[in-house]
Amino acid sequence: MNLAFIPDTNPVDPASVHEFLDYNALAHQSIHSALLERGFVTSQFPLTYDAIDHDFLRTNAAECRDWADAIGLGLPPDLSTVDPDNRSEMLDWLNNYQNFMTQVSFALGL
Repeated sequence: MNLAFIPDTNPVDPASVHEFLDYNALAHQSIHSALLERGFVTSQFPLTYDAIDHDFLRTNAAECRDWADAIGLGLPPDLSTVDPDNRSEMLDWLNNYQNFMTQVSFALGL
């Protein structure tokens, strides 16, 4: 799985959001497994959501914080504070999140 690529996501298009959420859930499973193989036990929450909402953002951010702590990476500044109803903020979040996932992918050799 290429974790450095997150499909282009339009936050107001339900099909696009569902594709992102499916991809993101698989990426989280891959990262969690890679960290376990390296001896890191991190939080793993069910990420089966139908929308990018505040609950998803909090849960997603909790796992990302654990990864960043385990492998020594910085976090995007808006990881859990973005307004999911603000298209411009969501586009910035998606870009920052993709950059973070690329760093995680490279750090874990995925």
